[in-house]
Amino acid sequence: MARAPAGGWLLAGNSREGPGLSFDALLLRLDREGRSLWERRFGGPDTDQVFAIASTRDGGAAAAGHTRSQGAGESDLWLFRLDARGNLLWERVLGGAANERARGIAAAPEGGFLVSGFTASRGAGDRDAWILRIDAAGRVLWERVLGGPGDDGAFHASPHPEGGFAIVGYWGQESGYDLWVLRLDETGEELWSHRFDRSAFEAATAVSTLPDGGLVVAGVTGMPDSLQDNVWLAGLDREGAVRWERMLGGPARDNAWAITPRAAGGAVVAAATSSQGAGSADAWLFAVDASGEMVWERIVGGAKWDKPMALESGVDGALVVAGTTTTRGAGYEDYWIFELTLPETE
Repeated sequence: MARAPAGGWLLAGNSREGPGLSFDALLLRLDREGRSLWERRFGGPDTDQVFAIASTRDGGAAAAGHTRSQGAGESDLWLFRLDARGNLLWERVLGGAANERARGIAAAPEGGFLVSGFTASRGAGDRDAWILRIDAAGRVLWERVLGGPGDDGAFHASPHPEGGFAIVGYWGQESGYDLWVLRLDETGEELWSHRFDRSAFEAATAVSTLPDGGLVVAGVTGMPDSLQDNVWLAGLDREGAVRWERMLGGPARDNAWAITPRAAGGAVVAAATSSQGAGSADAWLFAVDASGEMVWERIVGGAKWDKPMALESGVDGALVVAGTTTTRGAGYEDYWIFELTLPETE
């Protein structure tokens, strides 16, 4: 989900309908009250999916994911841009003979985008993080392949207030995966990189930058053969040193997927929880202060699977949450978006 410059919201996800049940990308533009303004579907005969969207200054959007319908490999990184009415302006397919996928896209303050994901066609390991700086016309300005001999990838990137970008993902090794946080300057040069080993299976999934240059990072930690995951949160300074660290969750799976700054300091997190709530999974929304202490929490969901995947600040300090629901809707799984009024203490 991304905030539209003229108000309202842009949603990007995937739809699977018809013979063969292959995925297509499904993008929507909503007004401030959540009413649909337009809907667009993109894809070919095979599976094509998007996992991230960024708004553009002209009121349109850029989306990132992967395609199996075209390209040089088994899957290739897929980028496209739409105008304010949802019309396709350009499309780019990038990759080699193996698998490439995008998991994040962020609008760059100076124009264009930063795309984050992984490549298996290049690099030092099985898969490596692939970071690309794209201009407004879809041309690659620079790219970086980062990682070690294992399986590495990048989920989410956020422009840093001091320039460049903060990026989060996972670093693979023989014993499992580590949470990975790094910062690049405007030219893609690495300023610092830190890995956090807290369990056998870990990934940093979302990052929020703070006005003082610090970061709040959200992720998941768990064991490969376990039915329990926990939310990992950490506050870092501008050099990546840990200010505070928290593990949150219950006896089942609790995974954080989105984070946004909190006006009073700290951050608001959107996680999917199977440890509490009414159904198999519910939206777990909570705020932490500048020291990582929980300020409030809310559980939203029904009797089945309801998961939040994106989070933005709405008007008048409200929160807008987007994800998927199987409790309601017309099909097995449907898009889910709602606005949450913050507690008066905020």
